Amino acid sequence: MIRVAFVGVDRFCAEFVVEDLKEYLAEWVQEALQTLSQFAFPFAQYEDTRITLNPDGGWSSFPMPRLDFDFHLAMGRETLLGIPSAQAVRGAASQASEFADAFKTGPSNGADSLNNQETPIASILIRMLAAYLDGAHNVSWSPERFDLLFNDLMRYLRGESAVGKWTIEFINGGLDAEVIDMEPGVSLRHCSDSEKSESLRRQLGYPRKAFDDLFARPTAVMIPEVPTDVLSIEQSIDPREQPRIEEARIIASSTVLTLRLLAPDELYFGPMVYHVQDQPFSKFRNLTVHLEGSAPALKAKRFHLGQRGAQSLPGLYSSVRRRISDPDISTSVSRFTESYFKAKLEDQLIDYWIALEALFLPEDYLRDMAETIALAASYYVGQSDRQRKSLYQLVKRSHSLRSFIIHGSRGTAKQSLDEIVPKTGDLLRESLRRRILEPRS
Repeated sequence: MIRVAFVGVDRFCAEFVVEDLKEYLAEWVQEALQTLSQFAFPFAQYEDTRITLNPDGGWSSFPMPRLDFDFHLAMGRETLLGIPSAQAVRGAASQASEFADAFKTGPSNGADSLNNQETPIASILIRMLAAYLDGAHNVSWSPERFDLLFNDLMRYLRGESAVGKWTIEFINGGLDAEVIDMEPGVSLRHCSDSEKSESLRRQLGYPRKAFDDLFARPTAVMIPEVPTDVLSIEQSIDPREQPRIEEARIIASSTVLTLRLLAPDELYFGPMVYHVQDQPFSKFRNLTVHLEGSAPALKAKRFHLGQRGAQSLPGLYSSVRRRISDPDISTSVSRFTESYFKAKLEDQLIDYWIALEALFLPEDYLRDMAETIALAASYYVGQSDRQRKSLYQLVKRSHSLRSFIIHGSRGTAKQSLDEIVPKTGDLLRESLRRRILEPRS
């Protein structure tokens, strides 16, 4: 009974502290808004745009100038943190034991004073004000808006789970299926209208803020494309922690490799775009990470995954996900992937042969490579004597062309690059797919 009573008292005290924190924080936000409105220099505007998607697949954009508060927040940071109610917020925060990890209060790191502009409390105050002003048309006070943000802040300080979402767009591919579930939280699916609009805004370079212009670099003018499909990765996260980039990268790389093992068409993805949903206080709310190199000039034929491929995709993905980091196939996987970014057929063929040697040659075995790989690959992939004979001859011809290239391409090649390179790539693709599907010994 005594322990239960103490728990009830603790809970009451915690609620009392939270109410104090809310009261002081609301007072500071109101005073900060008043301070911003009294700054001598006017608010700048930045360029934004609203995208309208048309039924015919086209789109149109409309300019939407917005107030840019970033300059005032940056230049007035010291003044804003010097408002007396900011110290009251600090005092209330120091009494909130349940938020100790988030505030890290104590003299050892200076977190108990706002003189240090980078303390957790100072950072949260500025993020609160930035989130309050995000998309606002003025600096007026709105209790409803503040209440919503305070609830978000409480969830953040308590480390309540949020959703960190990665989206990676297909650059030159498409799906027949509306959605393909790969594993819990991971799917290939059609883009939503909001994702299409956001993608077009990014491609057009919006929003364009005043600070951005200072560091802008000239870029090539490109016609934006409306994305049709994305890889979506959702992670349950503590919004106070860094995003799990490497986990997302492995999932994305496994998906890309799986798709490339299913069909020979060229396939490329855009960058990994990260967003924390419904949590404006996360330090890593928006992030962009490049997954692969820049796609070369694309051929007219686009990657297409039909219903049949969609059915086999999750099973192959599961095997790829388990084995993508295995040392025994790592060289073959990396060379197979790198071949997609080689513009010249000669360079693609060299990548294919490095991958084939890594798959089929014993370690330190350098004799009779053509004969050894021709026999091994033809029996590994071929399903009949006729098919094995055809594959054996292909490997021999491909090795002859490979030797011609790496020894200086002197004279005239006896084999056709346009014929041999795609067939060698197909053989590697099938060999690598079978190796990945093999049960581990």
